[in-house]
Amino acid sequence: MNQKFIALIFFIFLLIPKLQATDILIEGQAGFYVPISQKFRHVYGDGGIFGGAELTMQMYRHFYFWGSSYYYHKSGSSIGFETSTEFTLVPIGLGLKFIYPVKHVDLYLGAGALPSYVKFKDKSPFVVPESKKWAVGGIVKGGAIFNFHDNLFVDLFTNYSILRTKFHNTDNIIVTRSKINLDNWAIGIGFGYRFNRYCK
Repeated sequence: MNQKFIALIFFIFLLIPKLQATDILIEGQAGFYVPISQKFRHVYGDGGIFGGAELTMQMYRHFYFWGSSYYYHKSGSSIGFETSTEFTLVPIGLGLKFIYPVKHVDLYLGAGALPSYVKFKDKSPFVVPESKKWAVGGIVKGGAIFNFHDNLFVDLFTNYSILRTKFHNTDNIIVTRSKINLDNWAIGIGFGYRFNRYCK
């Protein structure tokens, strides 16, 4: 058997006792994505619906690690030629939260890094047909977790993401994009399950 696989199994068994005493929240999320850039809104509209998931795990007392990802896709029309264009964004957030309990509600603030997959697809003959890359930004978030019986909870949240990137690809004399501002604000709701609730 592969030594790395054996080491992984051993590491998981070491973690089991700690995870049994650790506050862990798993949730599915949906919300509304609002781009900040006026140019972006002119092409793709004022926003749209996104969906994703988030894992939050207690590290020490009220400090938690969180990881999340969501998917956002929007179609639009290019400026000038009004040709069809599509935008896809898949951000992966990693960071820390401070969760403060107030009776049956936990208030929180968080911040972290935001590696993101960005893709543009155009049908215009004057633009590179497809541009895609990974970019790194940052995110701050806040919200309120409403705890219910049977470890279920509802998370009302808001995020502000800073994400800017450049595309350097060229195709003969066809126009290519340069700097792109993908800063955005999001508001949404999450439904999840909580293991070993610590904050009471």
